[in-house]
Amino acid sequence: MAEKKQISYANWINLVKSVRKKGVASDEFRELTTSSPLLQGNDYDNFIYNELAILETELIRHITDDFQKSVNNCMEDRDLFIYEKGLKEFKNRIEAGLFFNTIEAFSEEKKRMLKKEIELKLLLFLESFQKYIKSLSEFEADHFIGEIIYLYKKANLKKFVLEKTSYE
Repeated sequence: MAEKKQISYANWINLVKSVRKKGVASDEFRELTTSSPLLQGNDYDNFIYNELAILETELIRHITDDFQKSVNNCMEDRDLFIYEKGLKEFKNRIEAGLFFNTIEAFSEEKKRMLKKEIELKLLLFLESFQKYIKSLSEFEADHFIGEIIYLYKKANLKKFVLEKTSYE
């Protein structure tokens, strides 16, 4: 793993705030994932945690909103490619959102806490989504809905989330 560029805590906070507004597709997110706040002492751990918890909540909202849009577009156009792309993007964005694992100034305990929060939020979303596609199959028992369910099971998002948020 490449060494992260050390930046001042104030500059790091500005990056976090910018990413909240601009999202993971921004240059600021790329800079954030390759930077680490330059800190001295453990006093900043709670500050980092608070900033990252807010950011992660926002990133999860974007991830789930975009996934729902891909499902809606898939249903509207009856195009499974849109759904497959949405599943892949969902996984990629979750992985990208876990960038904080490599921040040395962020304690292992706080990383563990943040991962648990992310896990719970994503599992709640996936439970809700699973109920949705199950209800679809009850109302529209056609081949297309069957393919959506098959692709969802094949993607195994719950297992993916649990693996990514587990603490080794």
